[in-house]
Amino acid sequence: MGIVLEKREDKILAAEGNLDNRSGIIERPIDGHIRAYIRIPDGFQYRTV
Repeated sequence: MGIVLEKREDKILAAEGNLDNRSGIIERPIDGHIRAYIRIPDGFQYRTV
């Protein structure tokens, strides 16, 4: 699991917490292993209830 930083044509750039047991940025191909990702729009705000 990681945070998608950028979607490219056939890859995603993600920040992940377990890259050789360290945090890092990795480029992953969009293929059968990536089932979905969630996009949070720029400027998204939330509030507690």
